[in-house]
Formats: sequence, C-alpha cells, structure tokens
Amino acid sequence: MREFLRRLARLPRTTAPRRLPHPQRSPRAPIQDAWDHRKPSHTASRTIARAAVEFQQAQKHNRNVAACLKEIVRQCGSKSPRQLTAFDILSVATRWRDEGYAKHTLSNYSKCLRRFLEWLEEIGAAPLTISKSVPRFNQPQYRTTKATDEEREQLLAAASPRMFFFGTGLTV
Repeated sequence: MREFLRRLARLPRTTAPRRLPHPQRSPRAPIQDAWDHRKPSHTASRTIARAAVEFQQAQKHNRNVAACLKEIVRQCGSKSPRQLTAFDILSVATRWRDEGYAKHTLSNYSKCLRRFLEWLEEIGAAPLTISKSVPRFNQPQYRTTKATDEEREQLLAAASPRMFFFGTGLTV
C-alpha cells in the first residue's frame, strides 16, 4: 500500500479540466414572441374591455373572473389600462359592496380583480402599483355550529344526484 501511495505522490499534478461549453439541448432556436411582456408597445391601443376578454380566455377555469370583470368593463371598458386610477378601482369595489354581495363573493371578486390588474402591470399596460388599490375583503370565519337534521334534509333534497351520493352518509 505504501508503494502505491509513493507512486501516486510522484505523479505530476494537473489542474482539473475546465468545463467546456455544450450546445443547446434543443435544436430549435428560442421563440421570439411578439407578446413579450418586456415590450409594452403592443398594449398601446388596448382597451380594458379587450384586455378583460383576453384575461378571461386565459382563466376559463375560474368562473369568478367573468363576473368580477363585468363591473370594471361596464365602468371603465373604453379606457386604456394606462388611464386607470385608484378611484376607478374603488368605485368598482364600492359598487359590489352596495349591491349586497356576500362576504365570500366580495373576497373572491377582489382577488380576481387584483390578479387581473397584476397581469396588466406585468405586461406593461397599467401603472405599476394599480393592483395595490384593490380593497381587501376578508373571508368570513367558517361556521362553528353543526348542521341540524332539518338543514341536512334540505341540503340533500336540493342536491344533484352526484352530490347526493356523498351526502347519504350524513343521514343517521
């Protein structure tokens, strides 16, 4: 073993090889998209109504988006996103509050509106801090009382067949 270690010690020492640049894994060139969020030139002529339609198409899975954006399109649809002010956003939120929406609905709508405005900020279409002007509506606390037998019966009577399958375990 000693002889082996002596031989290793006598070997000329070299530095570790440097990393060589490797070609890209994909042979395709990177796609240059005209919809690049760093280029705000494509947003100059967009209206809030058109931007809302595009955002809704991207967020098809969320039903609250269409209902939430309906009010901002009604009030400010013909404006450019650059022209949005905090007053416009607050007037939309007060309209929701005045219509008597539930606390859960207000909370969901404000989150959707905030996401829409953040998207406009990200693509360079709206002022940078406009999403901070959306008021926060807190979700109410969950119900701490258990459902009575009457409430359970009402829920099961109104349930669709697929939901009735899950509710059958509720009856005692």
